[in-house]
Amino acid sequence: MENTKMKLGIAAYSVIKRLGNFEGDEIPAVLIGSVFQLGKSDKLLAKLKKTVQSQYPDAKYTVPDKAPVYGAVLLAMDRIGMKADASIYSTFNFYGRRTVYEQ
Repeated sequence: MENTKMKLGIAAYSVIKRLGNFEGDEIPAVLIGSVFQLGKSDKLLAKLKKTVQSQYPDAKYTVPDKAPVYGAVLLAMDRIGMKADASIYSTFNFYGRRTVYEQ
């Protein structure tokens, strides 16, 4: 398990390095997926942060309270020129309380 934690951190800072151009800027790291959103392992998150911050100390971490599909919907709406108003976010909040992982 320890090796897996390290690999996640290495993968994260590899992505940051490829994206580049973060000199002097805060680096947003959005942690998505069931491992972060449902498992909420403090040890996993701490190891990932430690590994990433060894290379990128300005990284800031966010664990969204919605599934990634909501972001995809917003991107699709933007693509077709549809504005996301308060009713869209209200609907997301209503349905976002239930996830595909619930049984």
